[in-house]
Amino acid sequence: MKLPTKLYHYSREPISKLVAEFYDRYKEHWPEEGSMKPCGLWISVEDFHLQEDTNWYDWCVSEKFRIGALRHKYRVHVAKDAKILWLQNADDILNFSKEYHANDPFDFGRHVKDPSRPPYVYSIKWSLVKAEYDGIIIAPYQWGCRNAGETTWYYPWDCASGCIWNLDKVKLDLECLIDVDAIEGMEESEESEAVEIPTDSLLASLVPLT
Repeated sequence: MKLPTKLYHYSREPISKLVAEFYDRYKEHWPEEGSMKPCGLWISVEDFHLQEDTNWYDWCVSEKFRIGALRHKYRVHVAKDAKILWLQNADDILNFSKEYHANDPFDFGRHVKDPSRPPYVYSIKWSLVKAEYDGIIIAPYQWGCRNAGETTWYYPWDCASGCIWNLDKVKLDLECLIDVDAIEGMEESEESEAVEIPTDSLLASLVPLT
């Protein structure tokens, strides 16, 4: 199976190297196990040009979210022997939820009064996923899974994206510098300015800088 090839990482500052231990400090504030997202090098998948699809750059611009962190655009090359889990449609995401779901830490399932409805899946056992794969890609974006109870963990995946945690399987090349000052309406929303340790959209922050 041929993976998407237009994979990018955006960063506020230039990147000199990738250091796996960089993510440990984020885990202190937002534990990875049983959460909605894994830690690793986050990538924007830009192969698809569907009307309902979106990538990280477009999402940030439309939401006025951390525009300054789009300045450096890196092309991400994934090794041919990397074992990447690619979820391509709603059924793939649903089956993934069933296989790797974690417990419901906030007991959101209590709101499901109808026992015939599917179980509520808020979080994923990422340790199990990481034991089998080098990374994960979910693309094109699946809007139908964003608000579904059995795939609730997918809600903060704001665009077609992925995460590579085995950094031995990736390398970065600077694609271009983006003139973020020229982006119309570049003023960031109050919400984006208040975020210090990002727990919603991590693409432009979880990477070691110089």
